[in-house]
Amino acid sequence: MKTIDVTSKMNYTHKREAMQERSTLTVTVQAARESLGWLQKDLANRANVSKSTVWRAENEVPIRRLYANRIAIALGIPLAELEMKIIKSPDEEP
Repeated sequence: MKTIDVTSKMNYTHKREAMQERSTLTVTVQAARESLGWLQKDLANRANVSKSTVWRAENEVPIRRLYANRIAIALGIPLAELEMKIIKSPDEEP
């Protein structure tokens, strides 16, 4: 009979949930881009940002608010509806 470490199982469950949450968060920009039939370079050109900035936005790596706004405008989606990690500038409130 095989014993299962409850702690390991909890860690596995937590990791799985985190991965599911991550994929839900990062797909928003990618889904919007793909629904328009654009490649990352197309969105980058239309948003006047680098292709690596688009990649970062799609992969939950923080980007500057200015770039996030540009991406949102290019996609035609309000920034509040896009799930991206945004670097807060020092003058922004927490």
